[in-house]
Amino acid sequence: LFKSKNFCICMVIASLSWMTFFGVLNYNTIIYFEDIKGYSAIIVACCFLTQPIVGIIVNLFAGLTMHIIPGKVLISVGCMGFFGATIIWATMTADRNYFMGPFWGFILLTIGADLVYNCSNRVTLSAREKHLQSRGAWTFNTIIQLSSAVGLGLNSTIFMSTYCNCGTSLQNDDLSSLLIGIECTYYFGIAITDFSFMLSLFLKVGVVG
Repeated sequence: LFKSKNFCICMVIASLSWMTFFGVLNYNTIIYFEDIKGYSAIIVACCFLTQPIVGIIVNLFAGLTMHIIPGKVLISVGCMGFFGATIIWATMTADRNYFMGPFWGFILLTIGADLVYNCSNRVTLSAREKHLQSRGAWTFNTIIQLSSAVGLGLNSTIFMSTYCNCGTSLQNDDLSSLLIGIECTYYFGIAITDFSFMLSLFLKVGVVG
């Protein structure tokens, strides 16, 4: 698997993307909605409904166009989706309306996640013979799940270094500092998603099917 240049690049892109997806954006948005906006758990769940709805649409789009649009283009668009989502969240204010910020951030985030996942999975399967494809899929999914954990760890490190009350009983006493701490983690997301986009330019993935 790792003798394939496309596979290696895809794994780095997918790793950085999942560090942003689970480790930075989805984790911190819950803190933003519950602690800064003061939403209840059920309202937060409703806010997140944008992701599965857009996810269904994007997956249908990917399934219907992978034989037309080169994988390199789809992955690059996915990386730009992550990049745009992190910029939206990094510029978020405490009083911004849901449909003026988080809504569009969720849309771009889901576009990025589904396009990168589908195309990277395709690259993984095509890098091995048919009877070994299950091992390739296992390797791919293990890498992105480990990346999510690493991303969460880095996110927490950045958060705690910029806001000393993070994780303590005093965390919600200074909401303006709490928001600044969250924004710093989003800047980290901007950096790694921008790097993943640059890596996508070196891919050589065509159409399939």
